[in-house]
Amino acid sequence: MNIKQQKGYSLISTLVGIVISLATVGVMLTTYRLIGDTSIETTQEMNRDGQTLSILQVLEMEIQQSGFGTNTGGAVNDDILVSNQGKRIAWRYKPELASAAVSCKGIEILSSASDRREAGVYGYAISNCTSASNAAVWNATPTKLASSSAFFVQQGEVGGLSLADGVFVKSASSVCAPYNSGDSRSHPTIELSAQGKTLFSICLNNIVG
Repeated sequence: MNIKQQKGYSLISTLVGIVISLATVGVMLTTYRLIGDTSIETTQEMNRDGQTLSILQVLEMEIQQSGFGTNTGGAVNDDILVSNQGKRIAWRYKPELASAAVSCKGIEILSSASDRREAGVYGYAISNCTSASNAAVWNATPTKLASSSAFFVQQGEVGGLSLADGVFVKSASSVCAPYNSGDSRSHPTIELSAQGKTLFSICLNNIVG
């Protein structure tokens, strides 16, 4: 009587199959995680670059108002003032040239959260202001111009537009008029630098001296 040998899966082959399956699942999960992390970082970078580009345009237009209708040969710091280690800039101007009213505005770069506010870029404004050095500017209710996303820095990233470590710098007056090559008068210059890069440089044509 012939007894046929039974055939089927052995314990070893089952264990090998389980190990291969687990390895495959592990690779898939790792790949999924890497894709997810990359997607999050890319989203953060895009959000930051968008906010930074927007705020740079706003800052250039706003700061260019400095000294409009007010500069009559007085102290430059009455029209434009950079303080607080370059994290604050304030300026005065006339909203309407025919009016006697003078206003002041200010911008603050708050790189880290404080007791009062979260990190971001804030704008301030007051009326009836006699000088950019008026401390009342910073007591006004601020408007958030950019969130903390503008300070995001990706490790190893090259060419990003992060405002981390951003500071304003006022340079001594020099000939810098971009709109009138025949203007040989001296004007102060404001720069915003961050991460070792100059993000913009503005010649303040309204301020002489």
